[in-house]
Amino acid sequence: MISKLFSRTVTTIMLLTILNPIYGQQNHATEIVRKSDQLMQGNSYVSTMTMKIVRPSWERTIVFKSWVG
Repeated sequence: MISKLFSRTVTTIMLLTILNPIYGQQNHATEIVRKSDQLMQGNSYVSTMTMKIVRPSWERTIVFKSWVG
């Protein structure tokens, strides 16, 4: 999960760096990182978790869905 987040952040920074000259904007590194964080975090979070309980005589799967925002 952390590697996906790192990969997305690096990809976002690369895209912002590539698109920067196209739009004629001059951004500092801190602003590029701030914008990539805003794009990654968004306004809401949604997660789905699955828990599987395995016992000798039975098993059960429970799905949890949570959201913020």
